[in-house]
Amino acid sequence: MTRCSEFFTVFLALSFSILLPFNASGKNSYKVIDKSKSTIQFDFDSTSVIGIEYKMKDWNESFAVRYFSVENNNRSRIGEKYWVGMWHNELAVGRHYSESTDLRRTLTTWSAFKNRQNLIMEQGTVGSSMAEFDYLIFKSNDTPCSVFSATFGDDSYHMGDYVGTTRLSGVLCLKKNETINKKMIEDLVKSIQVKGEDGETTHRFSLPKNIESVSQSNGMKSKISKKIRDDTDDRKRKLENAKELFERDLISKGEYEELRKNILGLN
Repeated sequence: MTRCSEFFTVFLALSFSILLPFNASGKNSYKVIDKSKSTIQFDFDSTSVIGIEYKMKDWNESFAVRYFSVENNNRSRIGEKYWVGMWHNELAVGRHYSESTDLRRTLTTWSAFKNRQNLIMEQGTVGSSMAEFDYLIFKSNDTPCSVFSATFGDDSYHMGDYVGTTRLSGVLCLKKNETINKKMIEDLVKSIQVKGEDGETTHRFSLPKNIESVSQSNGMKSKISKKIRDDTDDRKRKLENAKELFERDLISKGEYEELRKNILGLN
């Protein structure tokens, strides 16, 4: 090989490497990104939905798809903490999905639900300005949860089966003994938008008020009420004892009045 041809080969290799997406090894994991760099727009009440992070997983080895997520990372505490999350699968130009997600079939592929007992309670669809979402409501080890998904988007004509070029899926888990209903799932999907797609968010999502805090508040009120009752009963007993001592001539009237004032806190 001549020196000229060697130079040309090196030049082509360098040129090709520049065109490849950064960190496209396929072994990369989700990394936290700035909200502005996410394809997912989520309108939520920050006083009830806490700990939200925006993340991205870069293009896989075949440069077919990359992933964006918005999640509060409570998946390991299902039943104890509220878990809300959503994932956007962005396909490369020219690629498309040939079918929608079968939520019943794929439920056990979720790592969070794989080794749990999942009892499906309801299945249906809810709409937003962007797309129509399929959803499941189920109990996972007695914890109310829901998963939802929509496949949509179109950029060109495709031969064969075709349902869309982008996919958005999500999850919502409450705490044990709480209830998820269709309205809650509809409110959630209406608070989500994918950049570049038609439609807009039409709702600000919020989680139920913290039942634990309410219970603690009620418990504190109960403790205060009990203390007041105990103090009242104790004072009543002391007054009765003082009166009995006076009536048995064990203390003088002046001593009785002084003792009575001390018990009532009048001194």
